[in-house]
Amino acid sequence: MEAKYSSLLPTILLLLSLRSLAAGVGDTLGKGGNIIGDATLVSASVTFTMGFFSLGASTKQRYYYLGIWFSMSTDAICWVANSERPLSDKAGGALMISDTGSLVLVDSFRQVAWSSNSSITSSSTMVAQLLDTGNLVLRDDDQAGTGVLWWQSFDHPSNTLLSGMKVGEDSWNGAEWHLTSWSSADDPSPGPYRRVLDSSGGLPDFVLRQGNATIYRTGPWNGRSFSGATEVLGYESLVTDAE
Repeated sequence: MEAKYSSLLPTILLLLSLRSLAAGVGDTLGKGGNIIGDATLVSASVTFTMGFFSLGASTKQRYYYLGIWFSMSTDAICWVANSERPLSDKAGGALMISDTGSLVLVDSFRQVAWSSNSSITSSSTMVAQLLDTGNLVLRDDDQAGTGVLWWQSFDHPSNTLLSGMKVGEDSWNGAEWHLTSWSSADDPSPGPYRRVLDSSGGLPDFVLRQGNATIYRTGPWNGRSFSGATEVLGYESLVTDAE
């Protein structure tokens, strides 16, 4: 019995340490608030954290980005806002909700480094919330519980596909959801590879492209798996038919 409880101790201590990191930090940013410096948003389950992180070799210029990562490690980055316009100093950067209802990241010169471009008529009750799924959403706090979102990071994937995200075409506006590689391990700007869902043949096919060239495809979806991805056959027992 002693061994059983002692084996649980590391897990309990880990959960407590994660919660202590999140103490005093909420999952929601309201109008008039901001995220600056080392401040973060932490999802209710403490699974995801959003804030500023840095990339770049120590001997060279370090750049700062606003992103979302798994709380277990700042190396586990799953979404980046300003991937193409990094900040040279996080102390001067700030994320806020603008008067027009957009999420806006400004640099030390108050120049816009990134925006959600989600302008609405009134922004007085708009809030940004980091959900337990890792999705950053912009919603009207007066309509909480309605499921109506003005903007969400899941509609703008980076290089990571999280549970609940989609790849393919948005039937509402025709936009394409796809994954894009980083340029390098220290540069999250769009790289040469894209992972897209191609339905031009009638059935969805998961395709990897380098520029305009297709370098890998999974084969059409047959209702149970992608028919050309033979490597997944060993996992077929884990897939159940939907009733």
